[in-house]
Amino acid sequence: MKCQKCGAENPDESSLCSECGAEIASEDKTGTAEILYETLRLYEQLDLDAAL
Repeated sequence: MKCQKCGAENPDESSLCSECGAEIASEDKTGTAEILYETLRLYEQLDLDAAL
């Protein structure tokens, strides 16, 4: 994952930049939450469709 402050590459699981110490905003974490929400929504829709 790239630090938005200094541009250094960091491991994906990092929350702080190893070069400048800045907090690394994780787009993946946000993306993961969105994917989980969409998966749950689709699963619930499938349950409703199967019940009909």
